[in-house]
Amino acid sequence: MELIDLTVELAHGMVRHPAPHLPPVEIVPVATHEVQKRSVQKVTFGTHVSTHIDAPLHAIPGGQTIDCVPLDTLCGPAALVRIAKPGKDQPIDRVDLEPHQRLLTTAKRVIVETGWLQQTWGRREYFTEGTYLTRDAARYLAGFKIALFGMDFPNIDSNAETKPGIPAPNHNIMLGTGMVLLENLTNLWRIPGESFELIALPLRLVGGDGCPCRAVARLNGHGGRS
Repeated sequence: MELIDLTVELAHGMVRHPAPHLPPVEIVPVATHEVQKRSVQKVTFGTHVSTHIDAPLHAIPGGQTIDCVPLDTLCGPAALVRIAKPGKDQPIDRVDLEPHQRLLTTAKRVIVETGWLQQTWGRREYFTEGTYLTRDAARYLAGFKIALFGMDFPNIDSNAETKPGIPAPNHNIMLGTGMVLLENLTNLWRIPGESFELIALPLRLVGGDGCPCRAVARLNGHGGRS
């Protein structure tokens, strides 16, 4: 058995989406070994930073909260769909997904690898120039019985449609089905084939609209690519 960490770092001052409603990550000491003879830190971050899960409440008023998402949604067999979209502002359309209909039809958890995070993580353009879903693609995915949709890019909506005061249409379409989103996955290129076991566990944040998580791929009987 091999475990592959699919999680990006959660670090003080890390690059994040520039939306004004997303606070910076701050990790500061409140007790030190020099004074209190122990280390305690205060951590401040928004619910949608680093590798994280969007609960339906993120887009849907009264939607399911992160503490109520079933564990069997977050853990279990996952299908890996590879769609090469590493270029600037290249959306994923329905025609990109249709060749993978067999996987989409049978999988409860679907993960899309585009190569965008591998190419740009740590730079602002990861968030401002990356791929996203077209409306047709979002509606197509919402038509399957997918409980969790994950990806190696930051947003299923375009930056043009990610504005305060305006509902995010693709989030509304997909989270409106009860699906959860798993954003900012790394190391997907190390997974061979098109299936693996996913473990993605957020904090049990009561009433939360999302939360950072530790996402892991578990491979049984074969190794990943280095």
